[in-house]
Amino acid sequence: MERKNTILLTVIAIATLLVAVVGATFAYFTATFKPQNEEYNTVSAKAAVLPTVTFNYGDKIETSGVDIYPGYKFLKEVTVKGTCTDSGDDCKTVDLVLTLKPNIPAEFGSNIKYAVYKSSTSNSEAVSCDNVKKELTDESSGGVKYYYEGTCTAGSDVTQYNSNNKDFADSIKSGKIEETGYSGTFNTKDNSEDVTILIEDVGGSTDDTYYVVVDYFNNTSDNQNTEQGKEFTITLEANLQP
Repeated sequence: MERKNTILLTVIAIATLLVAVVGATFAYFTATFKPQNEEYNTVSAKAAVLPTVTFNYGDKIETSGVDIYPGYKFLKEVTVKGTCTDSGDDCKTVDLVLTLKPNIPAEFGSNIKYAVYKSSTSNSEAVSCDNVKKELTDESSGGVKYYYEGTCTAGSDVTQYNSNNKDFADSIKSGKIEETGYSGTFNTKDNSEDVTILIEDVGGSTDDTYYVVVDYFNNTSDNQNTEQGKEFTITLEANLQP
């Protein structure tokens, strides 16, 4: 009898244990994930496109075999052209600096003047110069004066560089250079004083022509004999602006 009771108690204990295990609850943490701004989950960027800038210094100014006297005017034509692989708005612009580097002996004083014009057309006659050699008897000395009557004329589609404002004038500067005025005079006291001209916003559609006129001024109020045999140079140099 005791053995049966023992077996019964054992069965009841096992059953109670099973009920306890099955009915037990366990504590836990719930992690919640809420994504936001999913429409911005991609990093997308397109690299800018810079233009290729071609600066053409033009033809050589040939002075060998030419007698250079006061009044002679030199014309240098250069072109700035930009091209771009992207024709859209992604093609950016760059700035260019055109520098005129003078090397002028002091004997010339203020007799070397310059004017710079800009034209956005392909008209090669936008600025033109003509030099006519003259000989005039000097009645006071009995000698002969040698000089040039040089004339440079700007067309109606050009603007002229103003060295005071450091830019090209908004108004048209057509007519003879003597009438419109020079852009400036080269300084002979300090030959390191270059003239820097900023050419802004050169892009894929840029196609401009610049005309640099150097005037060996005929100073009719002064004797220029001290300038004989002296050599002056004006060097053009173009670089992209950092």
